[in-house]
Amino acid sequence: MDDFFYKRLKEARESLKWTQNQLSIESGIPISSIAQFETNARKPSFASLRSLASALRVTTDYLLGRVNEPQTVLNSEDALFRHLDKITGDDRKLLENFAEILANRNTKVMKPLEQKLIKNHAEKIVYKHGFTEFPIDPIKIAKNENIEVKPKDDCFEGISGSLLKVGDQFGIMYSTFYSNKGFENFSIAHELGHYFLDGHSEFLFNSTNIHQSNANFFSSDQHEREADIFAASLLMPEDMFKENLWKFEKGLDGIIDIAKLCNTSLTATAIRYAELTDDFIIIIISSNSKIDFCCLSQKAMRIKNKEIPKKGWSIPKNTATEIMFKEPLRIQKSDRDSKQSDLSDWIDCDRSRDVNEEVKGLGKYGKILTVLS
Repeated sequence: MDDFFYKRLKEARESLKWTQNQLSIESGIPISSIAQFETNARKPSFASLRSLASALRVTTDYLLGRVNEPQTVLNSEDALFRHLDKITGDDRKLLENFAEILANRNTKVMKPLEQKLIKNHAEKIVYKHGFTEFPIDPIKIAKNENIEVKPKDDCFEGISGSLLKVGDQFGIMYSTFYSNKGFENFSIAHELGHYFLDGHSEFLFNSTNIHQSNANFFSSDQHEREADIFAASLLMPEDMFKENLWKFEKGLDGIIDIAKLCNTSLTATAIRYAELTDDFIIIIISSNSKIDFCCLSQKAMRIKNKEIPKKGWSIPKNTATEIMFKEPLRIQKSDRDSKQSDLSDWIDCDRSRDVNEEVKGLGKYGKILTVLS
């Protein structure tokens, strides 16, 4: 895509004698995004690629440089969109919904009800063990359940913790690799999720007596995602969290202070903050100049005609996040920075909006936390 897309996009647009504004209208993609695509400052999502190809009456293969003829259809992917330009209105929406169903048919998607049950289960355990204020101590909960908890200093990068089962006895080992108490607490709470949630221990210990986890919200494994949801709710119960939100500043400063109060990692706290705040906020976790995870608050979700950044998307050019990635030592030192950004640089949406971009390096973790508010 690097060598062909931005050139082919401009060539196809100019062959129709369209301005970037005309292409924006035809494709539904912001003109700022098109300008970035044509200068190779940003890569399109697959959905944007399809919209551009449809508007320009060319195949996605042509835009990607796989074929030299604009109208050549070589595979089923492009054949699917051969008649897309003739479909309008409600029929197009119906087709989009059906395509989404097909795309997800082999992936178990967690329903809101399932998430709510997991959260309620975690919060009941908090109150069962006598916690009425922050911080919640996952080690105390484990010991009350006769689960031995020990640090494991020789864990390597990527492993957050392990749950062990010998007979009817359970034990938890957690990594000290990152030297971060908040991360360690989340790792322990994650393993408690595997212990408490129905069906987890039976699945995880089907043929082994030890399960290693990477508690980071980014896993595609259903059991790991459920354990992450459990851990966040255990360490940051909804009612207690909301009761404390008003005490802190908005944005990154508030997230840092709440993380200290809850004794939780910045990543987990930021995501929980986005879930529970009434404010407009977008949380992005990234590594190697690529997005790992994106979470929008309910107010941010109201943006019309948006496409939420996906895992693997490139960080937009000339943003504070992109600048920090060029200086890895700043990430290791947990530096902070901020800059005014355009929302449409981050999210494909139908209008521009100034947002405050705050970034913080996550140290040995090697990632960057970005807060857009």
